[in-house]
Amino acid sequence: MEKIKKFSIEEISKIRSIFPLVCDQIPYYNGKETCKKCGIHHRRLPDKQTFRKLVSIYNATDEAWSKVFSTDRASVTNLRKKYQLSSYDTSKIWNEARYVAETKEFFDRQPIYDFFELLNRFPKAKEKDLLKIVEINEDYLNIVIKFNDDINEDYKAIKRNRSRKQDYIFCIRCKIRKRSNNFANIDRETLSKSKICNICSEENLKNFKNPSSNEKIKCQNCGELVQKSDIVKSLNSNGETITRCTNPKCIN
Repeated sequence: MEKIKKFSIEEISKIRSIFPLVCDQIPYYNGKETCKKCGIHHRRLPDKQTFRKLVSIYNATDEAWSKVFSTDRASVTNLRKKYQLSSYDTSKIWNEARYVAETKEFFDRQPIYDFFELLNRFPKAKEKDLLKIVEINEDYLNIVIKFNDDINEDYKAIKRNRSRKQDYIFCIRCKIRKRSNNFANIDRETLSKSKICNICSEENLKNFKNPSSNEKIKCQNCGELVQKSDIVKSLNSNGETITRCTNPKCIN
């Protein structure tokens, strides 16, 4: 569930019933100042028991809590650390005993295979990002793979396929994803592709023929942004003209 970034009036009212303001003037002056009404420094943050109860009800950002407590975000963050109320360490939750208890009567494979489907569809995406989409944590995935040989084999097969899958490539110049046939082959042996699409490459070649001062071009091989004077034309393994920079690492 997404964290609350700003509490509603109703939510603030419930929070106040659990942790009421000791003075109604607190929201109207800085925490470093003395209360003009009472002449003392009021405590703005809740004690451990009260804060634990609040965070068990609302999953909110420290910024959201700071607005309710009329303090700064860092103070709330420090309060979490002091009371050890930070995010749970899921590696301590998902051990063998918990896994057995979770799957004793029924093991729901669907979330795992939702994740596998995303792995197939988006071979360039990071696994951690896809896990967030399907709402699975990495520790749970690891323990499922550990105790399910068939799921483990499916996972390994998908990872092998991801490393070979080149249906779509992201062009670093025009910044969109295109089918791989829109990119020139740089090396036939390694099957590596250009980092910029063919249209961007043609525009690079036009700019190469008609240079203007201080304009930079993305190298078709390494993707670095370099001066036009550092760009040279060369032939790839298919005999097609591509543009490379003169950086030794790129040429070699």
